[in-house]
Amino acid sequence: MYNKDLEDLIKKLKNLYQYRNKTEEEIVEIAKAKLAQESEKERLEPIFWVGLTPEEEKKANNLYNEYLKAHDLESFSDKEDLKYLVQNIIIYEQLLEQIAKKARDSKLNISKYDIDAKNALERQIEDYKSKLGISSKKQASWQDFWLGLKKRIQLYIATHSGAFYLKCPYHDCNRMILLLRRVKDYQAFPFKMFRGTHLYNEEMLKDIESGKLTQEDVARYWSLEHTDYIKMIYEEIYLKEKAEKQKEQEEQQI
Repeated sequence: MYNKDLEDLIKKLKNLYQYRNKTEEEIVEIAKAKLAQESEKERLEPIFWVGLTPEEEKKANNLYNEYLKAHDLESFSDKEDLKYLVQNIIIYEQLLEQIAKKARDSKLNISKYDIDAKNALERQIEDYKSKLGISSKKQASWQDFWLGLKKRIQLYIATHSGAFYLKCPYHDCNRMILLLRRVKDYQAFPFKMFRGTHLYNEEMLKDIESGKLTQEDVARYWSLEHTDYIKMIYEEIYLKEKAEKQKEQEEQQI
């Protein structure tokens, strides 16, 4: 028996002219492949690109999501850097096509500007790849290796925080078993360093507003490489909540 989506697609394909000579088994395989493609498309992240043609946007989306699947890029700042990397790659390919066109046409000359722009884009692309830990250089420094390893460890902890896998310690079967944590065995106590699921410290954000601290200071205290997260919680949570409280107080005074 097939699931409903597969059954419906099989019926639809059977009624299409181009599949009239296909066997039942062939149509089933075609239907499975089409559903798999649709499922893959749903998992891709749509990106808004500036200055690209529809064809280039499609190519940029595919490249962006290929990088996401191949590497552990989860943070907002990493995804923003990845977007800039892909944008530069597309622009670089455009420039190479223009240079190739000039090389084929005796009436056109390859200018110093073309060469400088090409070299600058190559440096930017390599810089973004190094920043993301996906550099094409064969020998990465031990610092880059350690940063990449830390990212993979942090991702594993985030996705496996409640489970442990190990080989069975009681028998010689060597089968993998799963240990689950029991939340009832933990002692709960208030912890004000979170707002929902966001790491949050209201006193630090107040100090940013008063000018005692900068967003860079708070990012450094929290061992963050960018201020993107600090800016987000400051503007989207702290300032909005403050504005809402002030509005409520004004309405109560009326």
